[in-house]
Amino acid sequence: MRHHHALYLALGLILLTLMGLASPGQAQTGQAFVGQQSWYSDDFGFGVFPDGLGNLRVEFDGQPGISGADHTHPVPPEADQGLSPFRNYNLSPTRRFLSVTGTSSTGFGTRMYLYRVPQADGSPLEYIAGGLALANGIAFQGYFDYDVPGLPAIYFAVENSGIAQTQRIYWLNLESGIASFSNDIPASVQWPVTFAPNGIAAFIQHDGTFAGQSTYRLVELCDDDLGTFLNQTGSPFDDLPSPLASAYLAGNAGAGFTAEVVRGGTIIGNVPLDDCSGVVPPPVGACCLEGNCLPGMTETACEDAGGTWQGAGSDCASVNCPPPAIAQLTLTGTGPSQASVGASVGYSFQVANNGTAPATQTVLSVSLPAGTTFHSASAGGDFDPTFQQVTWNLGTLDPGATVTTTFSVSVGCGVLQLFLSNYRVTATGVAAVFGNPLNVPVDQPSGVATLTITATPSVVPLGSGDTLVYTFDLLNTGGDQSGVTFSGLYGDHVDFDGVINSGGGAFSHNGAGFSWTGDLPDGAARQVAFRVQV
Repeated sequence: MRHHHALYLALGLILLTLMGLASPGQAQTGQAFVGQQSWYSDDFGFGVFPDGLGNLRVEFDGQPGISGADHTHPVPPEADQGLSPFRNYNLSPTRRFLSVTGTSSTGFGTRMYLYRVPQADGSPLEYIAGGLALANGIAFQGYFDYDVPGLPAIYFAVENSGIAQTQRIYWLNLESGIASFSNDIPASVQWPVTFAPNGIAAFIQHDGTFAGQSTYRLVELCDDDLGTFLNQTGSPFDDLPSPLASAYLAGNAGAGFTAEVVRGGTIIGNVPLDDCSGVVPPPVGACCLEGNCLPGMTETACEDAGGTWQGAGSDCASVNCPPPAIAQLTLTGTGPSQASVGASVGYSFQVANNGTAPATQTVLSVSLPAGTTFHSASAGGDFDPTFQQVTWNLGTLDPGATVTTTFSVSVGCGVLQLFLSNYRVTATGVAAVFGNPLNVPVDQPSGVATLTITATPSVVPLGSGDTLVYTFDLLNTGGDQSGVTFSGLYGDHVDFDGVINSGGGAFSHNGAGFSWTGDLPDGAARQVAFRVQV
């Protein structure tokens, strides 16, 4: 079949050099545009067979059916990740190219990927273009693919009409990778699309304004202006009743080509065609940048801006840009199931970044539970006695990173439960995240401590400058107790004058009161005494 196509086109191009251009009203003199080609098929299928093991068996030897002489290629990763498991694999007519289409893995329309099939068995398919999503699905698709030197290889897909009752056609030069859309075509585009024998233009028919009418458009296929309409709205080819129109290629490479639009055997218009000798611009497509879509960018410009290029010919109506990368922090606190008065209690806090971007200047702050005294913190923990808070500067947490910190406190007398709820983590550009509340019940002492207080003045009555001695007798009639604390105020009109007996514990004082902390073993007695001056 390839040899027949090659001979047909070669003869046609020779004939074109012998023909002159026709004028409107004359009979056509050029060579008819050729109909679109469908994908490769033989008596046994379409030449591609997924083996269920991540590979594709691809027709190579030209003999019907997949055999040992045919080749195996890995399923391309882009299509494997971008499409649902139900996919269509189609070879171009010459078996040089492969299209993979199916429902997008994100559920956003029909997505397509195009590849060049390598000659070497086992080699990966060579990516040409892909990731493009047609939100309304594909009405029909086809090729201009003859494997003749000097002829382009073109793939196209007509999108189904949407709410606006218009359609788009996606065009891709399979050799150069240049792609583009013909947009806003009134529904419905008719099958088949025809092509100039030298591949420089296509001819399409779609419904006219009223029933029974058709409008025709010539589309440029040169890389420098791929997909552009060569005749715009209002041309002599709009809203024509039967008979149908067709296009013929006339002229030659030296004098220039035209398309003769013929209806009823008579030329109704000549349209000059580009001979594709112009400078080819770099391909453009949609660029996803921080969750937004920027149209018409080259791959280099998109990547320089920090975006992700969506492929040649893609546009913002067809791509689904992922949300921007963000840091997503979580904070989890854990504590003991039970605590005891006077004992040390430990807590741990885990900060994790489950997002897609680093969290910078990350800070964890934890306020002490009421009724506790700070004891210690893991490395980097800074205790602020004014605000009764511990702070860790964690710096930058990369996506997936986890940091764990700990601190401990001592439980004071009379505390029935430890309630820790005010702890949070913050980072630049990230809202504060608060941890889960922690409630720890506190066991009360099983023993009973008695306290006897006596005051012995130096003289009676007391006058200015006289001294008064306070004596405290403590007796523990229960089990061992550690970290016992008692405190009190000694009034506004006396000044501390000295410790007489610290009772084996730690005695401290300030301008208006005192505090004592010590251990009381079972059955132990302690006496604490100090003097004040009136």
